[in-house]
Amino acid sequence: IAKPIRREELIDALARILPASSHPVADSDHDEAGHRDRPVADLARLLQELGGDEAVLERMVELYEETTPKFVQNLKQALSEGNCDAVRAAAHTLKGSAAQFWARPAEAAALALEKSAIAGDLGRTESQMAALEAALTELGRALRESLPGLKQGQA
Repeated sequence: IAKPIRREELIDALARILPASSHPVADSDHDEAGHRDRPVADLARLLQELGGDEAVLERMVELYEETTPKFVQNLKQALSEGNCDAVRAAAHTLKGSAAQFWARPAEAAALALEKSAIAGDLGRTESQMAALEAALTELGRALRESLPGLKQGQA
């Protein structure tokens, strides 16, 4: 799907990739429970952008759950190889993945890695990677709590 993402194109793409789901969607405001100072994600805002289509939101979360571990693995591999171009690309992908959920902490952590790779400075990436993994783990937890009908996976 090309940016900017259009609702109908997203629905069509998700329908081709994911099997139909019959899971109910929970209240989208649960993602902020216990995180009033810095929300992990803004699913209410995303749901509004999706025209209230809870099935599309649920499919987006399922796709996130399925793809994020591979993106993280690619990033770790690129870091271990010291490949700035691959680190930049993987961090950029994770940044976009977090941004779709308005997940600012995860998005910012991925951006920090992306900027380091663009600058050709992978000296601080160990701490940046730890911050990104923590933010992605928290995002995955928040998504699963917001949509309890989803199978319990790891983000």
